[in-house]
Amino acid sequence: MSPSEKTIAFNLPDRDSPGYLKRQLEISEIQADLRASPGKASLERLVAFLLPFMAEPTDAKQAEALIWDLPQAELERVMLALTGTQVPPKA
Repeated sequence: MSPSEKTIAFNLPDRDSPGYLKRQLEISEIQADLRASPGKASLERLVAFLLPFMAEPTDAKQAEALIWDLPQAELERVMLALTGTQVPPKA
């Protein structure tokens, strides 16, 4: 089974979740890194940032592989939710 065929789920914070400013700071730094030096190190930092928000799969190696394989639309949805630009629907 390829990474794109496996189930992936994020546990995204909402507007009432603690840590908003910490997430904003890290996302801002990652985005600045990507603009200044769009390469492997910047992308690896983004993947590492997203890993704690993965609900499924629980295996870190599988989760990392799935993040690398995310479609652009899903990555944008996750980033919008993490920046508070778009509140994810409640499950």
